Amino acid sequence: MHMMGARGRSVPLSQVSSLYYKTSPDLKKAYVFYSIPGRIATGMATSFGPLGDARAITIDIGAVNDTAKNREEFGEGIHSAYKIGDHWVAEFDLAELNPMQPHNDQIKVFYGFERRDRNEPIPYRGTWIRE
Repeated sequence: MHMMGARGRSVPLSQVSSLYYKTSPDLKKAYVFYSIPGRIATGMATSFGPLGDARAITIDIGAVNDTAKNREEFGEGIHSAYKIGDHWVAEFDLAELNPMQPHNDQIKVFYGFERRDRNEPIPYRGTWIRE
């Protein structure tokens, strides 16, 4: 799979050790927190669309094995700039949403843009303020 022009294969959900998302208090951003031991993420494909009254984001992560050769070529991968503890963070801009609705009623995030793990819901873990 070539996501955003990157090398690597689609990562099945079984190889993602931790995955959840949070929103900013103003609902202008969604943040996906993930950890994939032994892999270097090289690309992320995304799809946006409506889901009833909610805004849906579907993601699929492409990665290569964490080897010396791949680390030399890719470094830490697409997620090298932003890490909290063991989790990498992907940030998504959101369109204007109704501020009267609870966050988890407005935004739904899924894993599995293609093939396996299609439309697996990612757990929502509340709001987060990026420091």
